[in-house]
Amino acid sequence: MLIIMHGRQMAYGPLEQVIANGGGESGTVFRFAPDVNETGKALVLDDLTAMGADVRSLENGLYLARRMDAADVFSVSARRDVPLVRLDHVEPTLRDVMIGVIRRSSEKEGTS
Repeated sequence: MLIIMHGRQMAYGPLEQVIANGGGESGTVFRFAPDVNETGKALVLDDLTAMGADVRSLENGLYLARRMDAADVFSVSARRDVPLVRLDHVEPTLRDVMIGVIRRSSEKEGTS
């Protein structure tokens, strides 16, 4: 796979490597049940962080736990008796990589 932008090589290598190096978001996406209070959410998020997850809030009440698989997220939420209504593993796509390349290129041009 070769990505060229404005005549410059931006990425090169096997597809899996380009995607892995592209900075896309991989990990577990989850959403708490609507009736979960803020304390319950905080406990689960703190536990996941303590286990090494990089947790960040996304749009529409979703959270992404990078470096954490779905089984571990489920285990923590079950142990805290905090129900989830969504739990999916996500990997970056080639589209995500292209958007990242464009964003990084724009940021470099802005600092030049």
